[in-house]
Amino acid sequence: MPRKPVYYIIPVAILLWTARAQAQEADSLQASISDTSYMSAIPPAHCVMPIKPTADFDQRFYYIQNRRANVWGYRVGVLIKDKYKLGIGGYYMNEAVTPVADPHLAVSRTSSDYNHRQRLYLGTVYYEPYITRREYWESSVVFEAGYGRSVNLSTDAVTGEVADKQNKAFVPAGIGLSVSLKLPPLFGWVPMHWLGINAMAGYRQLLYKDADTYNYDGVYWSLSGAIFLDRIAEDIHCWKERKEGRKSGNNRW
Repeated sequence: MPRKPVYYIIPVAILLWTARAQAQEADSLQASISDTSYMSAIPPAHCVMPIKPTADFDQRFYYIQNRRANVWGYRVGVLIKDKYKLGIGGYYMNEAVTPVADPHLAVSRTSSDYNHRQRLYLGTVYYEPYITRREYWESSVVFEAGYGRSVNLSTDAVTGEVADKQNKAFVPAGIGLSVSLKLPPLFGWVPMHWLGINAMAGYRQLLYKDADTYNYDGVYWSLSGAIFLDRIAEDIHCWKERKEGRKSGNNRW
C-alpha cells in the first residue's frame, strides 16, 4: 500500500524546523538590520518590536475525493521576537458538487432533479515557527488544528426547497511548509516592501469526524498575494521614534 504524503511531509518539516535553531539568532538579527537599513536616521535597535501583529490571506485548494475545492481563508495573529507566529484562522467553502452514491459519505439524493452543494465552515489555531527570515524572503513550518462543520444540501431543482440537509462536525490537524517573497522598497517608496507573495503546501488529517461527513483528509496548497502587517507596524514604530528623536534634539538620530 503506498504511503500517504503526510509520512513524507512531517519528517521534512521537522528536519527543517530543527535546522533553523542553529541559524535563527543570526537570521533574526540580520533581518532586523536589513529590513530597516533604508531608514538611515534610526539605529536598528530602536526599530525592533518584540511583538508585532500579523495577517495573512489564505486561499487554499483542497483535494477532496479526487476533486479540487476552493477554500477561502484568512489568518490573524502575532509575531513574537521575529521567531514564530501564534494566531487563529477562519475558512469557508461553498461549492456545487456531484454527490457520491453511498449516502453514508455525503448527500443522499443523487437524482438530477436535485441540486447539491457542499459548504465548509472551519476555525483553526496555528503555531508557525520560522526556518529562516531574510530581507526579501522567509520560510516557516505551519502547525494547525481546528474545529469545523460540513453542511451538505440537496435542494429541489425546480422549487428550490431543501430536500435534505446534513450538518456534521469534524476536527482537522495539519502541517505545511510556507515560503514568502517580499518586495524591496522600489524607487525608494517604502510601502512597496509591505507587499509580496506567499506559497504554502501541506497535508491535512482528520482527528475526528461524524460518520457521514465528507472525507477532508488530503493534500492542500495555497498561492496568494501577501501584505506584511508586521513590517507596517515596525515602520510606523520607527517613524514615531524618529519623530520623537528629532523633537528631543538627540544628535544620535
